[in-house]
Amino acid sequence: MPHLSPMNWLMAILSFWLIISLIMSSNWWSQSNSFSCPKLSSSKSLSKSWNW
Repeated sequence: MPHLSPMNWLMAILSFWLIISLIMSSNWWSQSNSFSCPKLSSSKSLSKSWNW
């Protein structure tokens, strides 16, 4: 496993949290817009974010 510099660690952590926050916000939007099936809507938003 290659050694990562602190800057690379920072970028990896930042990008990780950015993706997490994007998924959480899209899940929140889909759940607030359609309360019927949160699991289905969250999987839809997940596939949308991955296609982006």
